[in-house]
Amino acid sequence: MTKSRLHPIVRLDYIVRISCFPPLIAIFYSVFHASGRASNTVIALLLLWGLVWPQLAWLHARFSRDSKRAEHYNMIIDSVMVGAWIAGMHFSLWPGVMFLTAVNLGNLGVGGLTLGRKGWIAIAVGVIGCGWFTGFAYSFDAPALPTAASIIGVFLTSSIFALHSYLQSKRFVRSRKLLEEQNLKIEEKSTQLAHAKEEADAANRSKSLFLANMSHELRTPLNAIIGYSELLVEEAEDTGDDALIPDLQKIHSAGKHLLGLINEVLDLSKIEAGKMEMHLEDVELGPVLDDVMDTVRPLAEKKGNRLIIEAADLGRMHTDITKLRQMLFNLLGNAAKFTEQGEIRLRARREHQASREWMVFEVEDTGIGMTPEQQSRLFQPFSQADASTTRKYGGTGLGLALSRHFAEMLGGEIDMRSAIGAGTTFTIRLPASAGDAPQAAVDSAPMAVEPATMSANTQTVLIIDDDAAGCEVIGRMLVRQGLRVESATNGNDGIRRARELQPDLILLDVLMPSADGWSVLARLKADAQLASIPVVMISVTEQQTLGFALGAADYLVKPVQNDTLARAIGKHLGAPAPTQPILVVDDDANTRNMLRRLLERQGWSVVEAANGIEGLACIEDALPALVLLDLMMPGMDGFAFLDALRTKGSAGAVPVVVLTAKELTRNEQQALASRASKVIAKGSYSSSELEQEVRRALAAAPTAHQA
Repeated sequence: MTKSRLHPIVRLDYIVRISCFPPLIAIFYSVFHASGRASNTVIALLLLWGLVWPQLAWLHARFSRDSKRAEHYNMIIDSVMVGAWIAGMHFSLWPGVMFLTAVNLGNLGVGGLTLGRKGWIAIAVGVIGCGWFTGFAYSFDAPALPTAASIIGVFLTSSIFALHSYLQSKRFVRSRKLLEEQNLKIEEKSTQLAHAKEEADAANRSKSLFLANMSHELRTPLNAIIGYSELLVEEAEDTGDDALIPDLQKIHSAGKHLLGLINEVLDLSKIEAGKMEMHLEDVELGPVLDDVMDTVRPLAEKKGNRLIIEAADLGRMHTDITKLRQMLFNLLGNAAKFTEQGEIRLRARREHQASREWMVFEVEDTGIGMTPEQQSRLFQPFSQADASTTRKYGGTGLGLALSRHFAEMLGGEIDMRSAIGAGTTFTIRLPASAGDAPQAAVDSAPMAVEPATMSANTQTVLIIDDDAAGCEVIGRMLVRQGLRVESATNGNDGIRRARELQPDLILLDVLMPSADGWSVLARLKADAQLASIPVVMISVTEQQTLGFALGAADYLVKPVQNDTLARAIGKHLGAPAPTQPILVVDDDANTRNMLRRLLERQGWSVVEAANGIEGLACIEDALPALVLLDLMMPGMDGFAFLDALRTKGSAGAVPVVVLTAKELTRNEQQALASRASKVIAKGSYSSSELEQEVRRALAAAPTAHQA
């Protein structure tokens, strides 16, 4: 039996019993002796009642679950015994009065009127029970000594219970004062907590503002470093300064690496501050995975690895495509970093489980693997397998921590299995529709505006290649540049399609059955209708000299990276120069100069403005074909510029591509989605990617803004 906390009345009643019962024994004995009824039985009952019963009552209450309730039962038993003794003493007046007074005060003091009423009923039961055996005989007279002792007993009993009431009142007053003091302390603590909360909210707002400003201040100069290094690489290639190219590429690579580290730290800060948001959209997974693999392939092949994808009929997925890409980039990048001369496999499949559809992505490598101890630290921020890993392979250790956060935001999870020397497999499980994810801050609208239907001025590229899969990958990339793509699977069909289409550019594979690329190139250059069309040769072998000798405009070696292909297309195809200039609105002079040089290399004219006010003034002078717009500027920022631009009649239709280093909130992203053709983070794009976006925006713009 569980022992409860002892109630104060148990101690009080025990003290009353052991202090009052011995004198009562003497008084009752004198009454029985005076009437000649002091038998051995009476003496034994008096001793049991006065000496044994107080101990039994104490033990009963002491070891009961509810000591207060148990003591109430003891008081009822006391009342029954009082009634019995009164009847047994033949209702002797003063001893009876003393006994009734004591037990009534005890019942009322301990249990109030409820116990008082029960006590009187118990007394009546005792009187009737004992009176039945004594014949209800009565003798009110009592000897002088018992009478005097009883009167004194009444006084003492009343005094004890009065003193108990006083002490209880004093204890109550002290408890009330303590309670008031505690309430005052609680109020003071509540006030302090409220102030602390206000300070924390202010600090959180300051942190968010700091992150936004820091994002802009760090990414803006990095954007210039990355952009200028790309321009210098291209200029070095054009002028033949090959010795400079490796150093310039190192600058470019270092800038991209630093930008990646900054992005990871800022992303982690946003997650910790609860500011990371989701932007959900419906996406076709096949092209997404192809793009991811194309991006990671150079890193994997740098260490002699084979990159393999196993995915078919994945269909569509409703998710935050940016976070999905970043998770896959992180996992595939890790695999490429820790694997040499091995295999890296990306598996993707759709599963049905627990009445939901899930997308499962597995990244498996044959790399160095990890011990159980290393695995236990893997998903902790700023932590890698061990210090030697950081020294040898580099990195901040944030990629996996961010990936786990992203997976949880989307309602999924990441787990892994690994063995030292046997490679590692990471598995991402995400709901096929992230709309049921627990986070509420989601945006179901895609961020970027897709290009409109191609206009009559859209340029055409003809791909002649017997590899249907490779042709499809290249074609998809070209379509995203706003180009019309046609294809032919052999040389003869390619010549026929070229005569029909009169394309602006031809991409020609060398190794094809029947007629190879060299014979097709010779026939193209011998045909008066086709000779002027630039032809870019694509081959697995390096035979640039032969290609140029036969009249090729350029020669690319497979596998062709997106940037390389885009640069070649921009170089030999270009884009129809708009009659109006492109307006660059940015407060950073280095960024404006870098963008001017990049755009002018493509034959576009450029006008610069240092803020929104100057930008609007430029538009008043000459309507631009397109605006490249920064958001964080003095005087008038990009948001105010967009608001003013959309009220200016025909200027409201000018396409706007936003280039920003600002961390955008969900509301800002939604506002820009309806007012800008594209939003690009500074430092996240290459020169060829920016050129592609400009072409897409110009191709989708009204014909009034085109040549």
